[in-house]
Amino acid sequence: MSKKLNLLSSVAFVALVASASTTLAQTVTVEGNIVQNANNQNTVTNTGNANLGGLLNGIGAQGSVAASGALAGVTVTTLGTTAPSVTVEGFIQQDATNSQRITNKPIVDGINIKTGEVVGDGTSLSATASGANAVVGVTTVKGESPSPAVTVEKHIKQTSTNSSSATISNGTMSDPVRIKTTTGGVTGHGASLGVSASGATSAVGYTTINTTADGSTKVEVKGNIDQTTSNHGHTRNYGQINVNGDIFGAGASVSVSATGAASIVGATSITGASEHGKAPKSIETSHIIQRTRNDGNANVINRGTITAHKVTGHGASLSVSASGANSAVVYTSISNKNIANPSLITESIYQDTTNTKSVSNTGTINVATISGAGASASISASGATSAIGVTSINDWKTASVSTGPISQTTVNTGLVTNSGTITVGSTGVSGTGLSVSIGASGATAVASVSYMK
Repeated sequence: MSKKLNLLSSVAFVALVASASTTLAQTVTVEGNIVQNANNQNTVTNTGNANLGGLLNGIGAQGSVAASGALAGVTVTTLGTTAPSVTVEGFIQQDATNSQRITNKPIVDGINIKTGEVVGDGTSLSATASGANAVVGVTTVKGESPSPAVTVEKHIKQTSTNSSSATISNGTMSDPVRIKTTTGGVTGHGASLGVSASGATSAVGYTTINTTADGSTKVEVKGNIDQTTSNHGHTRNYGQINVNGDIFGAGASVSVSATGAASIVGATSITGASEHGKAPKSIETSHIIQRTRNDGNANVINRGTITAHKVTGHGASLSVSASGANSAVVYTSISNKNIANPSLITESIYQDTTNTKSVSNTGTINVATISGAGASASISASGATSAIGVTSINDWKTASVSTGPISQTTVNTGLVTNSGTITVGSTGVSGTGLSVSIGASGATAVASVSYMK
């Protein structure tokens, strides 16, 4: 099936979405450019609550409660079937601007999302408050051949701005946002629970979970990826996640985060395989340019908490984080059976990251035990971070990044504080490369490679 579109969108939420839900492969061709302008100029308040009963179960099943200002998105999603292929014959230009307060808060029993347990690869529960977002991405869960691909013949340019009057709040001290499982835990590769507050985000990437493909799952941009991301308003997260059971699965994650501004180019691949020697290249582009700034009234506060029983799985993670400005180019690969090395390829990487406002984290994590290669529990507070990284955990073939010159400029002048606590039961932690960390950082520029079995 072929679809041909010409798009010019200018509303607070604009998106091109290609999704595959049958066994028939789809081809989507955009004849020309995609130009998206999302501009929110009024207050957004979400007081919704979701009670999902005794079970959330299914490939890529989702439960979410969200308040969002401006979102421009181009996404391709495949769940348990053959995949669409998308070609943009021109460029993608996304401008997302939010200028008003965005609030997400519960009004019933202090809980935004409640269910008995969560089961299934790629399942997710999320409660989010966000200002301005520009997104280009591919998501595949238990996909089949042929592999999904997005090809952009020219460049991707993203500009995301959250103004000084636009406070982003996910809950309050007296009424925190909560995700709760009442009778069980979380089971599934790449399953995730997340409560997040973010000012401005620009992102290009793909996520593939438990997918076996004869070919390359990738985002190919023949021009540059150019991201300018600015947050000038307060970002506050009062999120709580209570898992009344165990968390099990490769790459399973539970997170509570507050982020001022973030520019991201990245890929995550969990428990997949490539056949006939064809590597799943994640992202291939010309130059990556990231300019990220958190300033003005943009203090970042996270008061998040996570509680759970056992946490088991290669690359499973628990995190409570607060960050001012982040620029990141990353590839994370967990328990993949690739015949050849997957890779992120670019000609150069330029990152300019600045934070001038305070960042505070008083988060807590309380679990019975943590086990698995590369599993982690962390509480962090960071001012400005420029990061390029590859993490490969329990893979047949390790992932790699190939690039030309790297330029990283990182400046922090804001106060950064972290008073977080992590408590693990008497059984303790075990696993190759497993980490438990509490950290505070001002300005960080890092290029890293991490391989472990």
